[in-house]
Amino acid sequence: MIVVCNYSIVCAFHSDPVNNFPPLPSFCPVKPCFYQDFVLEIPTEFQRIVKSVYYTWIGMTFSIYSRSTGSVKFMLDTVGLKR
Repeated sequence: MIVVCNYSIVCAFHSDPVNNFPPLPSFCPVKPCFYQDFVLEIPTEFQRIVKSVYYTWIGMTFSIYSRSTGSVKFMLDTVGLKR
């Protein structure tokens, strides 16, 4: 089943769609880049898969960031440049 979602249809339901993706905290100086609505744009049978892949990606990104930070801290502590 192929579902085509047109941006004009989204605009018909929302008078002025506000960019909401990626979700960022309000204090962040960078704002979301584009509008994403899972209910309108992703077919129902794939919504669970898309959300699980998104959360997996977020987890991997956090893991890579924390490993990189930990590695740099370990190298600096090993060399003797302690804070």
